[in-house]
Amino acid sequence: MGNNIIIGGVETFSVVDYPEKLAAVIFMQGCPWRCPFCYNTAIQKIGHQTDFIWENFLEFLKERRGRLDAVVFSGGEPLVQEGLGAAMDEVRALGYQIGLHTGGYRPE
Repeated sequence: MGNNIIIGGVETFSVVDYPEKLAAVIFMQGCPWRCPFCYNTAIQKIGHQTDFIWENFLEFLKERRGRLDAVVFSGGEPLVQEGLGAAMDEVRALGYQIGLHTGGYRPE
């Protein structure tokens, strides 16, 4: 499931990443772009060490139901990772809306 994704970090509360919603943001590792304005250069390559555990994040989301509205998958470039769809499905099954910040990699 979503435990096949590689995360660079998490913001547990945001009022700016999903319009008119309270959200948590997951920063996914990996990005084919090298934008000069990027503020997440540390996670452009997959392999950045973190202590992120997907199952712990799901437990966090279960506890925040009714307080948070959405989860935003950001990056890096989230569409680089094959496990993204399964992770989104797990979060959606908990009742959250899904946001995706992408540069358009792999539009299919």
